Amino acid sequence: MNEKEYRKKPVVIKAYQTDKEMEIETLEGTMKADVGDFIVTGVQGEQYPVKPDIFRETYDVVDGEDKTIEDWYNEWDNLITKIYEKGQELYHLKSNLLQAEQEITEKTDFKALYGKNNAEVRKAHLKNELQATYDAKFELESTIEDCKRRIDFIKSIMNMQKVLLETEVIE
Repeated sequence: MNEKEYRKKPVVIKAYQTDKEMEIETLEGTMKADVGDFIVTGVQGEQYPVKPDIFRETYDVVDGEDKTIEDWYNEWDNLITKIYEKGQELYHLKSNLLQAEQEITEKTDFKALYGKNNAEVRKAHLKNELQATYDAKFELESTIEDCKRRIDFIKSIMNMQKVLLETEVIE
C-alpha cells in the first residue's frame, strides 16, 4: 500500500452551536445533535452535527471573528502535539537518510561513474538518489517551523488578551 498524507482543501463553511437537542437530516440520514454540538452547513448546503472537540480541531474561525482564550489554548495544544509528532518523524527520517547516504557512498564507485571522486560528485549523486527523502525532510522541517511561528503568534494574541483583561479589571 502506498499511503500518502493529504490536507483538506480550504473550504469555508457556516456553522452554529446548538443550545438544544435536535435531529438533523444529513446526506447519510437522520442524525442526533446534542446540546453544544456544532451544526455545520457544507459546501452543497448539506447539514450535519459535529462534536465541539472535533469541530475545534478541524475548523478555524474566519476573518475578524473572535476566538476565546480556550480556542487559543486548544490550537496551541494541537500545535505542540503536531510539533512533537513531526519531530519524531523527522528524527527517524534523518536517521534513515544518514544510513542510506552511508550505504550509497560505500557501495558506489564514483570514479568509475563520473571519472572523479570528490565531495561535489558524491553530494550530487546522493541528491539524485535520495531526492524524495530530502524533499520529505524539507517538508517536515517546514511544517515544524510553521507550527513554531503559529505558536509565537498565539503567544502574542494571548498576551494581548491578558493585558486587555487586566486593563478592564483595573478600570
